[in-house]
Amino acid sequence: MRKEKLVNFQNIAPGQTAILTCPLGPTYERIKINLTGGLLISMITNIVGKINDKPFFTVTGNDLLAENLYEGRSNPTNLLLLDFTRMNAKSSGSKMGATAQTSEMLLTCIPSALLQKLTFEITLAATAPAGCSMTALAQINDPTKNPMVLKKLYSAGAFPYAQDNDIPLAVGMAGAVIKKMFVHQSNYGPAWATSTAYTVGQLVTDGSNLYQCTTAGTSASSGAGPTGTGTGIVDGTAQWAYVSAAGSISYMQVRNAGVIIWEGAPADAQGDQTDYGKVTQAGLTVFDFDLQGFRDKWLNTAVTNNVFLRLTTTGGPFNWRLYQDIVDPVQR
Repeated sequence: MRKEKLVNFQNIAPGQTAILTCPLGPTYERIKINLTGGLLISMITNIVGKINDKPFFTVTGNDLLAENLYEGRSNPTNLLLLDFTRMNAKSSGSKMGATAQTSEMLLTCIPSALLQKLTFEITLAATAPAGCSMTALAQINDPTKNPMVLKKLYSAGAFPYAQDNDIPLAVGMAGAVIKKMFVHQSNYGPAWATSTAYTVGQLVTDGSNLYQCTTAGTSASSGAGPTGTGTGIVDGTAQWAYVSAAGSISYMQVRNAGVIIWEGAPADAQGDQTDYGKVTQAGLTVFDFDLQGFRDKWLNTAVTNNVFLRLTTTGGPFNWRLYQDIVDPVQR
């Protein structure tokens, strides 16, 4: 294993988009970006990886953190970890016989020898501290001719009511081999709790409503927490403001050509994922086709004509961000 510092890192400043340009030649397995000078991953509003100036990997700092923690990776809040390996990969069947486990682990790493340009654009919030900085270290391997790479596709939407809601996936020539899908709830807050210290800006859910802390303090030792739809809602020494109603997912399905190929409540998915060493994250729902490490079980929407997610919601709205982790030819 080799590790190199990536030195071409430009325009690192609050409110700006920093650009990391990666040297061509090696295969990039992981890139660790250390955040210094008080910079935190929550202050990274967007990360866009580009191959030959075309986006292939999009995610926010907070969402990347939640997904890494779900995978069981160590990810402190002063680190951006971009991991293109498959640590749980198993040997897979092929026309030539079983594949080697090592080749499966490196299947989705970035083959920069096949590229003309590889960059990552990292946007810092305007509230990031002055004088903050970033340094990047890459875990690399020898050049490869393997043309596949992990891509992360982003979309977002909202379900305003309690009902069955469908998210169609690209199929046929526009389809892809999907490894995982991450559904982040934008209007999510953990359940309100008694005798808990809250800071300004924190979100909680109480009943079917979402509240934001406007005055830091400790919640009441008894009672039901904030209620109503106003501002200045007193709760112990803390105060809250109503943000919106907030729905939740009660049931999930994946349908392929009219056939249900996966279904269950979020708790069912989380139970399976825990069995395979994944770590449940608040506000995150995962469709994981790579739990067992076999790529034979990935969802291939390129060979069908109708695939969609059906999310049944209670309450509303349910605002979401969806990331599809796909395995795709690097030049597509």
